[in-house]
Amino acid sequence: MCHNYIIVRSDLDPAQQVLQGLHAALISRASAPDDALVFLLAPDEAALADIANKHEDELRPYRYHEPKEEGGEDELNAVAFIGVHQDQRRYFRQFKMWKI
Repeated sequence: MCHNYIIVRSDLDPAQQVLQGLHAALISRASAPDDALVFLLAPDEAALADIANKHEDELRPYRYHEPKEEGGEDELNAVAFIGVHQDQRRYFRQFKMWKI
């Protein structure tokens, strides 16, 4: 059985974490409806970008950006990894479980 990993930034306020996490989860469920969902927290945008970039070729991350207010650069708020196999789950051990 594969897993869909949803990683959200922990430095966002809780309401924003929920919104970004649910958006990522809905898209991942549409792509792989039978896979289990795993929600994790990354400490900040840099850590989130790092895990996505590090496993770009192998895991094909789906990045979720939110436009910054007043025309700034978009922020990376969540990443979904769809269809993660058992042997790939070790990549995510560094992240804490997201407690909703």
